[in-house]
Amino acid sequence: MFLTPHFLTGAAITKVVPNKPLAYTLAFFIHFLLDRIPHSDHFLSGISTGRKNKSFYQVVGPIVIDFFVGIALIIIAHFTFDNFALWPAIIGGMLGILPDFFNALSYFNYKKNYLLLFRGQPLYPVEEFATQTKNPYYRFHRFFHNKKVYNGILGTITQLAVIIIDLVVLLAL
Repeated sequence: MFLTPHFLTGAAITKVVPNKPLAYTLAFFIHFLLDRIPHSDHFLSGISTGRKNKSFYQVVGPIVIDFFVGIALIIIAHFTFDNFALWPAIIGGMLGILPDFFNALSYFNYKKNYLLLFRGQPLYPVEEFATQTKNPYYRFHRFFHNKKVYNGILGTITQLAVIIIDLVVLLAL
């Protein structure tokens, strides 16, 4: 799932759950339940080409934009309607995307990809990492992930539905 729905869900949880430690915990763990919904994902295979290749930035660019869209929607909603606290929503949103950040760390740690990235060399392929890694966190995350990626209309509709529900919670409740 893209980052924006996870971010907005984490933020919405902080609005409806008054106990912030509980809300933050839920924001993190709801990520795994959202990944069970049929959805599209970013195409990650180009990242293994390394930072000196244009394909790397074609993968990283949309992910960075996705991250900032989530933050921007929270900020815009807060200043437009002013019916929820901004910082708890931002923290909840960050916790909502944290599982994916941990996945990225797992990939960059795989066979020391971080050194290859730093040197500008090609990284080990994402596909190899996904099938060969013994990383327990990654395997846990993948266990919850929907087994099929829907990069068509269904994947787009489900993510838009999550975004709309989250915005209704943030703006109307």
